[in-house]
Amino acid sequence: MDLTSDSVLEDLQNYVKDHGLFFSTSVFKIFSKIEHLCRSYNVYPFPGEYLLVLIEEVPLFQQIIIKYGGEPKLAVSMLYNKLKERDESNGGFDYNSSELYSIKSQRELCTRSHLLDLVIEGVKKKNCREIQDTDLIEALLDLQEEDNPVWENGGFTEKRLHTPFNTVSHILGYYCRHLWVKLDDIRRELYKINIYDLAISFAGEDRDVAKDIAYSLTKQGLKVFYDEYEKGTLWGKDLYSHLTEVYSKKARFCLMIISKYYARKQWTTVERKAAQAKAFQENEEYILPLRLDETQIPGLLPTIGYIDLRQTSIEEVVELLKKKIF
Repeated sequence: MDLTSDSVLEDLQNYVKDHGLFFSTSVFKIFSKIEHLCRSYNVYPFPGEYLLVLIEEVPLFQQIIIKYGGEPKLAVSMLYNKLKERDESNGGFDYNSSELYSIKSQRELCTRSHLLDLVIEGVKKKNCREIQDTDLIEALLDLQEEDNPVWENGGFTEKRLHTPFNTVSHILGYYCRHLWVKLDDIRRELYKINIYDLAISFAGEDRDVAKDIAYSLTKQGLKVFYDEYEKGTLWGKDLYSHLTEVYSKKARFCLMIISKYYARKQWTTVERKAAQAKAFQENEEYILPLRLDETQIPGLLPTIGYIDLRQTSIEEVVELLKKKIF
């Protein structure tokens, strides 16, 4: 098959579109650079080529690598030298020997198709439609763990890779001190990006209170889930699934604004049950009750400490929340 980078990219876009998804501008730029890079060096696109471009193009990835002792600039320089060596002796693995993203046979043997399937699977689990660069990073880590689980690390030729954990260097298949960063550390950092410092659960009648708190905390740099800030994100989503995900998995704390209105609403019940499930599973402080009246809420024990807005100002509540979060 005579492949061109443009024909491969067209196939990529069509395949993703068939799955009801689309690329962010930045992530399509990454895929495009990978294909043109491999075509220009006439090499088969292995995970190392995806890694090279991701490190080069995603500042967040660079920052995470630096945080855990890596040196992305030196790594990129080394990877380009390795790419040149592959160009000079590719061992039969040239660009035309690779397969399209949409290839139906032996998908797990082809980096392109296997990696893209992991990307699509991950994005759909998040109930999203847009593919971000972080989705590609996560998929590359998953591909490494799937193809080379830690209990098989003794099979690497390079003995320094014989470890009970996988690093970015393991993705390359050879030791690179500039990329000796654990995949688990990268996952932890990527997970934080999708986490809200605080999710506010409230009834519409109490919006003024929620809005004042959300505004004050956001102004001070905290990431707050407040519905008016999420209109674009919520548009078209299955709200039951999305809100359950937010209140059960995506927030460090849940501010529950309790009132007679809160007890009556269907959507606040969904949010409350999701928050209570997380509090039960983690057995840690998660729900922060803010009372506007004496209404009792099912499942919220009277022994849980709360703040009463009738005796506390919004400014004081904000300061208390900051101390709790930090």
